[in-house]
Amino acid sequence: MSKQTLVTLVALVFLTASCDSTTEATETSPSSEDLTVSRHADVRCWTVDGALTNIESLADVLPNTLFTSGGPPSAPQPLTPLVVVGQVTDVVAGRAWAMEGDGEDGPEDGVVVPFDDPGAMWKHVHSTVAVDEVLASVDDQSPTTIQVSFTVNGDVSLEDARTQLLSEQELMLPLLQWAGTDYNGDLWAVGPSNSALLAEIDAEGRLSLPCVGERTADTLLRNVPTLDALREAAARPIRVRHVEPVYLM
Repeated sequence: MSKQTLVTLVALVFLTASCDSTTEATETSPSSEDLTVSRHADVRCWTVDGALTNIESLADVLPNTLFTSGGPPSAPQPLTPLVVVGQVTDVVAGRAWAMEGDGEDGPEDGVVVPFDDPGAMWKHVHSTVAVDEVLASVDDQSPTTIQVSFTVNGDVSLEDARTQLLSEQELMLPLLQWAGTDYNGDLWAVGPSNSALLAEIDAEGRLSLPCVGERTADTLLRNVPTLDALREAAARPIRVRHVEPVYLM
């Protein structure tokens, strides 16, 4: 899958909050007020502050659900080609970016700066994840460890990120590789939209979504409330969902 395809798919599934949408929420289109927890409260939850759209269930992140948009025919693609269960075992500093330019001639660009630069707007921390189970993979991958990037706010220190990320909490991680991680060929990101759809798994196998609001979580988990249910969903035949394109403003 090309990086351009992944960028297009993210555009199909997420709408940034800068659009100031006043559309009333529906069962499958939660309001932006219910989308995510504060990116400062949980470093795993740095997102584009968008409103979820076109995702009907957490099972939609499994690669046996393919998406295609309206308009010219496009090859159906999964949102995330690799979905794993595992725990974060180590966290190290990745890259950091600051904004360059005043925006008068167009959008400002991100430039790489030292990780602890006070002018950093956002950063990547690189996590080692011990993989307990591969729920689904388009390439039949079976890694035992994997490097996963989490995007964090620019003022988050490595120590703070390590404190929050290092735990015995078992996680379900839908993963992709895209232009934001192409500086390291082994690096994956939680996606789409950074880590909004990361799930925690409790001792009884129940799923929870720490990075979205309660109503959104109830909607996305109503058909897959447990890890066993997600396993069953991963074993189903491939289906194709046709969605309307969403344009980023």
